[in-house]
Amino acid sequence: MESCFVRPATASELPPCETILADSVLGTYFDPPLAAQILAGAQAEGSLFVAVAGGEVAGFYVHVPRGSFLVFSYLHLLAVRSTRRGQGVGGQLLGHLEASALAAPGYPNRPKIFLLVSAQNPRALRFYERHGYQRKATIDDMFGDGDTELLMMKDLGNKPQAG
Repeated sequence: MESCFVRPATASELPPCETILADSVLGTYFDPPLAAQILAGAQAEGSLFVAVAGGEVAGFYVHVPRGSFLVFSYLHLLAVRSTRRGQGVGGQLLGHLEASALAAPGYPNRPKIFLLVSAQNPRALRFYERHGYQRKATIDDMFGDGDTELLMMKDLGNKPQAG
């Protein structure tokens, strides 16, 4: 497993993120103009993070800090370059997100992360379950007829106490 460095994305990294998204199952949900708009907006807000390995963007995630119930973190997108899948990049991205949620100041003292994953994407479902995310609800016809999405959550436990 090659180590990667996760950090906020720069504007110059938007094209590789768009390519990675288009080459993933998630790419079927977003046409290129919408994908570009979502990623550019996230980058401008500081909520797009990239994993860099071997001098290239190996993957990314989009984090909405109070995107679930106006309190909890929401993982909007996570995608890994097809040639880097299965090498731990996704786990490193999740680790970065979880550490950031635990380190965030203020409420809540017991952070949780929520996400949606398609029931028709068994590989992603297994990935999140391996990383401690649990199925909490099933939403039928979420984005279209026959599209079943699973709401998943991970309870990160209590924040470390300062002092």
